[in-house]
Amino acid sequence: MFCSVGGLTLGVAEAIAAQGDTPRFTFAADLDEAALAVYLANFPEATGIPRSMDELVRMDIKGVGATAKIVGGKRGIKIDSAVPGAFGSHGGVPEVLLAGPPCQGHSMLNNHTRYDDPRNRLYLTVPAMAIKLGIRSEEH
Repeated sequence: MFCSVGGLTLGVAEAIAAQGDTPRFTFAADLDEAALAVYLANFPEATGIPRSMDELVRMDIKGVGATAKIVGGKRGIKIDSAVPGAFGSHGGVPEVLLAGPPCQGHSMLNNHTRYDDPRNRLYLTVPAMAIKLGIRSEEH
């Protein structure tokens, strides 16, 4: 999610390879089509979707901060039909969900829209996607 050119993916791929395993990346999404094209050139096995995550993951949030809740829980999260299809023949639930949501709206240098930037809520699409796809959370 928010894959950009794939720097985060490359770091995780290197870490997985260092452990003796072979990573397989199946899905990538970014609103920036040029960045997504670079990602797909580096990770051609992935299915790329050039859309914003707020289009791909829909939900209503009630509350703010630590009290924020997804209205309707898991049933209240709607994932665009293109997303599950992106996992293709690999099937199953992904083991890892990588995301680099935009941070510009939270920057202390952004005095114009810092508290009123619509991108500030995009990070919520990450746990919503994990919940909807059934990605396990392990505590160590």
